[in-house]
Amino acid sequence: MRTVLIVIFMYSFLGAYEYDKLLLRAEAYTFPKIVIMDKNYRQKLNNNSIEIAILFEPIDKLVAIELKKMIKDKFGTKISTNKLEIQLVEFEKLDRKYSAYIALKSKNGILEKVSSKSKEQGRIMFAYDYQDLKRGALVSLVIENYTSLYMNKIEIKTSRIDFNSAIFSIVRLW
Repeated sequence: MRTVLIVIFMYSFLGAYEYDKLLLRAEAYTFPKIVIMDKNYRQKLNNNSIEIAILFEPIDKLVAIELKKMIKDKFGTKISTNKLEIQLVEFEKLDRKYSAYIALKSKNGILEKVSSKSKEQGRIMFAYDYQDLKRGALVSLVIENYTSLYMNKIEIKTSRIDFNSAIFSIVRLW
């Protein structure tokens, strides 16, 4: 019992974030579909595949692995007619361009840098936490009394992403 309490204390002390499994599953089922709602997504393929980077802090590696598994369980190796690849990348080690990004929770300042980079590349930045829309993320999902998909209206205007107009019938602008 003492060991369990020590592990729980150390886990919270080291700054690990809490994640809602229902929200993670909803994001795993939704975010990859939104990538192909970009009219120009084929121009953003890497080696003829949609390559999504799950960005995480080292403490959240197990959450990132779980999210990757959820996406793979839902989509397998294809989405639409395209090959799908999911890569796990620590925020600090992001060194190349991906088709899209899914950001788990992060320290202050890191998400802003990554969202700025994704915007310059014309890539979609999804965020686990809808509060990260304030920090430059483009899309987030919220589950409260009902599920809402939010898009950052400022980032939509300044990004180089041309969404299929059908998406705007299901999103709420933030």
